[in-house]
Amino acid sequence: MFSYSNLTLFPEGVKLTGDFYYAFNRTPLVSIDLSNSEATNMRYAFNACYSLEEVITSNEFCKNVTDLENTFANCYNLLKIEHINTSNVKSLYNTFSACNRLISLPPIDVSSVTNMNNTFNGCSNLKSLTIIGDPS
Repeated sequence: MFSYSNLTLFPEGVKLTGDFYYAFNRTPLVSIDLSNSEATNMRYAFNACYSLEEVITSNEFCKNVTDLENTFANCYNLLKIEHINTSNVKSLYNTFSACNRLISLPPIDVSSVTNMNNTFNGCSNLKSLTIIGDPS
């Protein structure tokens, strides 16, 4: 389920699958529940969602994703993401760039990552971050 303030755009239980490339780019989302999603590409999925505050996820969120480039870039009001499985991600380029209200993230596995440029650029309030593995 995702909402623009109080507007629900699809019912609970709907499973989002496949390519999220530019799916929600520049939309006025406040919150989105992706705990039942199976994305394969998240590149630019939420880029410039200025109102986005919360992304609700499960432990498996992003398990099949290899590209998170600019996924949450310019989400100025993003406060939290519950879980994110980055074990297969190759690019974290600009992923959280300019998320200046973001305080913490779940552990980020960078074992498969080949590009981390600007991943946390402008995350001026990020207080806690655990990095697992070494980028390639």
